Amino acid sequence: MEYSKMEANELELELYERGESYYKSNRFWEAVFLSFSPLAEMGHADAQNYLAHCYFHGEGLQKDKQKSFYWREKAAEQGHIKAQAITAYCCYVGDGTDKNLEKAAYWYEKAALQGDALSQYNLALAYEKGEGVEADLEKAFNWLERAAEQGEQAAQVYLAHYYENGIGVDKNTEKALELLEIAAKEGRADIQFNLAYRYFFGDGAEENLPKALFWCEESAQSGYAAAQSLLAHCLENGIGIEKDIPRAALLYDEAAKQGYEKNPIQTNEN
Repeated sequence: MEYSKMEANELELELYERGESYYKSNRFWEAVFLSFSPLAEMGHADAQNYLAHCYFHGEGLQKDKQKSFYWREKAAEQGHIKAQAITAYCCYVGDGTDKNLEKAAYWYEKAALQGDALSQYNLALAYEKGEGVEADLEKAFNWLERAAEQGEQAAQVYLAHYYENGIGVDKNTEKALELLEIAAKEGRADIQFNLAYRYFFGDGAEENLPKALFWCEESAQSGYAAAQSLLAHCLENGIGIEKDIPRAALLYDEAAKQGYEKNPIQTNEN
């Protein structure tokens, strides 16, 4: 039976919408496969990417990472940004294909140019390490900056390292601190403690006890052991804060449960 172009497009749309609906419901995986398989063969990038997911996880069919990579790369070749990023990662680690750092960098750049922040970060690392591309710290810095501007936390933190140490850019400790504060405000407990430490001891920042205690409190509330221990020390000794022995004991205990020794950091108030 032959179909007109309009009828064919309507059938393709119906298949796609059915497959996507089943996919999002996280059930009827066999129906997902049956919906997307013919569309993938017709060259639909989204369907190819969905089919790659099915093969990768064994959803609705037997797991096959080689077939998953095949369809993922097909979608990537059509400009599918998510497929490009995943194809790059698979090439980088050798998952479903041979490890190939040059291809990994190639696909990371394709996705990065389309604005994928994580790919921009990974491409920056490739330029820093010379993995699949010629090492170039200025390019690494530029890609880190683009990723950081989009809110990629890992890029913000690593870009701060570049500014603090003058890697690929003029040294700028104020800019480094600004980037760390952005990441800290987004809830990174380790960065919150990093800031607390800097403000306590004037390491990369002017000493500022109120700011130090603020970030230490934020980090401690997220369960970061080092922050719990340092905050407990301040509470125990009334350093910049009213003494509170019961809370100090509680925080020491919480830190100890994570294997952290009591007050390993000596402050200037000792």
